[in-house]
Amino acid sequence: FVGILNETFARRAWPGEDAIGKVLLLDEAEPGRAPRELHVVGVARDAKYRSLGEEPTSFIYVPLAQRFASELSLVARRAGGESAIPAVRSLLRQMEPNLPVTAATSLEEATSLGLLPQRVAVWIASAFGVVGLLLACLGIYGITAFAVMQRTREIGVRVALGATRQRVVRLVVGQAMRMAALGLAIGLVAAAGLTQLLRSLLYGIGPIDVPSLALGTIIFVSLSLMASWLPARRAASLNPVEAWRAE
Repeated sequence: FVGILNETFARRAWPGEDAIGKVLLLDEAEPGRAPRELHVVGVARDAKYRSLGEEPTSFIYVPLAQRFASELSLVARRAGGESAIPAVRSLLRQMEPNLPVTAATSLEEATSLGLLPQRVAVWIASAFGVVGLLLACLGIYGITAFAVMQRTREIGVRVALGATRQRVVRLVVGQAMRMAALGLAIGLVAAAGLTQLLRSLLYGIGPIDVPSLALGTIIFVSLSLMASWLPARRAASLNPVEAWRAE
């Protein structure tokens, strides 16, 4: 009775040793049946056996002749971008015309259903993220516009003393972007902390996805600049005389 262990099983059973040639006693939980000896003839890489997000688990591969199964799954890889399904179907028909093939699908199609919960979670999180981003930009616009209205006389004095439009725009935008930078720093720290709690929903990327955080930062900064530039442009176009009269 021979078998192949995966890396996790071999590491847990014989840490720091070569598992090939070792013997396992398998208790198959059948009344009156003695444990069977399994001779390890190989060690295979870890794989995903039940779900894409599962932690590494122990697994044993045994030949079909030793343990019959009425249903089998055949995994095939073909060089190039073409699907291997037609070639595999044709080969199986040539080998055994009466062998039924109940399902044939590509790896992408097979994993899409398993990733559905993660995708739904990402869609929901993205929707909340977009709403939060818009609310943040509206908040920056509202606060900046209110600040400009409160400082109408000050801005009028600056213009009367020779401040250029560019200087006024830089003043208003600079104050708004300092506020946005503070919120961005808090958001990045919170995002880095939350992703540590969502490891089970992250597949194929690290717990801290630097490209995504960088893209989000660029989008937020760009929208913040636009939201603060509109009130700044209005402030730069103030007439000093009208600003004093408004006071």
